Amino acid sequence: ILAFNRNAKEEISERIQARLGVQVDVHTFHSFGLNVIAKAHERKPSLAQFVEDQYQYLQYINQVVVRVIKNPELADEVAEYFIEHFRPYKDAFDFKSLGEYYEFINSNKKSITLKGEVVKSLEELVLANYLYVNGISYVYEARYEFDTATTLRRQYKPDFYLPNYGIYIEHFALDKNNHTPPFIDEVEYVASVEWKRKIHSKNNTTLVETYSHEKRDGILTSNLREKLESRGVEFNPLDDGQLFDSLNKCGYVSEFAKICATFLNLFKGRDISLEEFKASLVDDGDQYERVISFLNIFAPIYEIYQSQLRSSGEIDFHDMIHEASHLIANARFTSGYKFLLVDEFQDISVGRGRLLQSIQKANPGLKFLAVGDDWQSIYRFSGSDIGLMTNFEQYFGFTKHLLLSETFRFNNRVESVASKFIQVNPAQIKKSIVTLKSSNQPEVILFSPNKKTGK
Repeated sequence: ILAFNRNAKEEISERIQARLGVQVDVHTFHSFGLNVIAKAHERKPSLAQFVEDQYQYLQYINQVVVRVIKNPELADEVAEYFIEHFRPYKDAFDFKSLGEYYEFINSNKKSITLKGEVVKSLEELVLANYLYVNGISYVYEARYEFDTATTLRRQYKPDFYLPNYGIYIEHFALDKNNHTPPFIDEVEYVASVEWKRKIHSKNNTTLVETYSHEKRDGILTSNLREKLESRGVEFNPLDDGQLFDSLNKCGYVSEFAKICATFLNLFKGRDISLEEFKASLVDDGDQYERVISFLNIFAPIYEIYQSQLRSSGEIDFHDMIHEASHLIANARFTSGYKFLLVDEFQDISVGRGRLLQSIQKANPGLKFLAVGDDWQSIYRFSGSDIGLMTNFEQYFGFTKHLLLSETFRFNNRVESVASKFIQVNPAQIKKSIVTLKSSNQPEVILFSPNKKTGK
C-alpha cells in the first residue's frame, strides 16, 4: 500500500491490522523509493537537506536565483525576460469587455514598474520598464507643458514624458488597421488620437507613438528604440548591480524564485531533459517566446541545483522516485507483490505514475486498486497530474470503476451548488453524489466583500 504522507500511512496500517489482522507493506512513496534503492545498491541514499523542508528549499532556490540574475553573462536574457515577459501577457483585442480586461490585469497582480509605479496596462508596463532599464529618465502621465483643459476636457497627460529630451510618448491601443479592442468606442478613441496629434503639431512638441500591434508582433521595444535613437535619445543601460537592485526592491526576484521553485518541482517530476521539453513546445507566438525566455534563465538555475546534488552525492525526492522506477523496470528489485493499493490517487504525479507502471510490469497478474477523488485534486503546483486518474485505463490497463457515491460531509443544498460548479470543467469525471443530510434552507451564500474592510 502506498500513501502520500506518514499520517495516512500510519492510519492505514492501524486499520488493516485492527480489522483484518494481516501484515501488509505500507509505505509513503518516498519511503518505498528509499527502500527500493537501498536494497538494489545495498546502501541507503542521502536526501539533500534543503529538499526535506519547504522553507529551506525556497531559501536555497532564492539564493541560486540571485546568483544567476547577478551573472553579467546573462544580463541581456534577464533584462529581456523581466521587461517583456515577466507578467503574463494577453492581447487586449482578445477581450470582449473592459471589465474582463481589468480582471485579467488584476488577477496577475497590478502592473508595478521597476520604479515602483502602477501603470494602467501590461503594454505600458513593458514600455516603462524598458525605459528604466536603459537609463532613460521618464515621468508617467505628467501634465502636458501647455494648458489644454476646457469645460469638456481635463488637462492632457501623455503616457510618458522624457524630461531630458522634451519627448512625449503615447501608446495607442490600435491594430494595424487602426481598429481598437472591441470594448473601446472606436470612433471616440480614434478621434482622441487625432486630437493628441494635432495638439503636439500645434505646439511644436515631439510625440513618439507606439501601438498594440507592435507588442503582438514582438517588435514594441525594438521599434521604440529606433524611434528614440532617431531623435537623439541616448541609451545607458543599468549595470548588473543596478538591475538586480531594482528587480529585488520591487519584489520581482523573490516572486521569480517562487515561480522557479514550483516549476523545478513540476519539471523534475516529468523526468525529461530541457532539450526534450523545449522540443515538445508549440510555437504560438508571444506565449512561446515567453516560455523560451524563462527557460534561458531557468537552465543555469537548474544546472546549479543538479550540480549541487551531484557534488554532495545526494538526491532529491524526484530522483528517488525516478531511480526506484528504473531499478524495478530493470529487475534490480523484486517484490512478488500480488496486490497494490494507492490512496489519494488524485494527487499522483507523472513520476509516481511511472513508478506504479514499473511495479505493474514487474509483477504480472498484479491487482491494482487506486482510491481517489478527482474533484479533490488541488496539488497541481507540486506536480500532481489529474490526467493519470481521469485517463486511468490509458496508463494502467483494464479498469473497473467502483463508485462511492454517498457523502456525509455536507448536505444536499451544498452538493447541488458544488457539483454543478465543478462539473463545468469538462476534464472532471461526471458523478452523481448522494448526501446523507438534507436541508430545505439556503446553505450557500455568495457575497462580494468590501475591498477596504473585507466585510
